[in-house]
Amino acid sequence: MTEIYLCDDEPVWITQMEQAVSDFIISCDWKLSIVCRASSPQSLLEQLVRNETRGGIYFLDIGFKSDSNGIELGAQIRKLDPDATLVFVTVHEEMVMDTFRLKLQATDYILKDSGNIRSQIFDTLSAVESRHSASAKAFIPRIRINTGSSYHFLTGDDIYFIESQKNQHKLFIHMKSEIFTASVPLKEMERQLGGNFILCKRGCLVNPLHVIEADPSTRELIFDNKERCSCSFRTWHLVLERLT
Repeated sequence: MTEIYLCDDEPVWITQMEQAVSDFIISCDWKLSIVCRASSPQSLLEQLVRNETRGGIYFLDIGFKSDSNGIELGAQIRKLDPDATLVFVTVHEEMVMDTFRLKLQATDYILKDSGNIRSQIFDTLSAVESRHSASAKAFIPRIRINTGSSYHFLTGDDIYFIESQKNQHKLFIHMKSEIFTASVPLKEMERQLGGNFILCKRGCLVNPLHVIEADPSTRELIFDNKERCSCSFRTWHLVLERLT
């Protein structure tokens, strides 16, 4: 899920941005979510720190009625989220050159007074989606798992869930139609998978890509190969949030 942040201190503009982004989300297959609608740079930065977002998309006004402007905000975002996609939405064309001076690598600039902010946002998000898809297809990293008798080379998408057994120093790796074991610490497996999996209970990582149903009566996740995996009471609501 790619997270989107909006920041503008004028309600009319942030409402237009939010509506345009929401319309784009409905029209595309890309998993996007508006996670922040901020009226000040400080509010956005506080939310960004809480969310620990990586690779987010940020639509930022340049001129704020505060001590900080959108360009300075962009510089702070770039420090917290180095892979951020920065889009400046402004009437201050003369300030655009400052983004080059600070090497912010902005993806686009949208002019508020051009007459159609919605179509500009659609064009920007479509271009970002195209680059995102091309990048994903260009290289899919694989991990090597030593099962003792052989090596398995897998992508994260191949794995449905991973569980460790108490008092057994090995993992059970569930795939679509097979299960195999590996003598790898769960923490190391989680690191290799890059944080895309969800810890649903102690010693169990699940791949949200293959979850098709969540049963609240049993706190079980049901996968598209009909396997089930239970969640702890503590993690149940956190898992549901990650699945949406």
